[in-house]
Amino acid sequence: MANDTAIGKIGDLLADKAFREAFKKNSSKALRDQGLDPTTIDAPVLTALKNLSADQLAAMSSVGKALRDVKASGDAGIRIV
Repeated sequence: MANDTAIGKIGDLLADKAFREAFKKNSSKALRDQGLDPTTIDAPVLTALKNLSADQLAAMSSVGKALRDVKASGDAGIRIV
């Protein structure tokens, strides 16, 4: 099972263009450079992230931020399944 802390940190890091570019070049190194152990992330999750373009990773970051903002405002928000 993925380490929830690592997944949360990746979500935050995706907002950083430099991280997204480094992740696309060498995902394991980019994660280690941020203090994350790639082996703590479920392989299917890591593979899915690797298969996304830098623009798609940026879009994921935007959606994640919007969902956090909705949750923080107390609105019901949405659930992505």
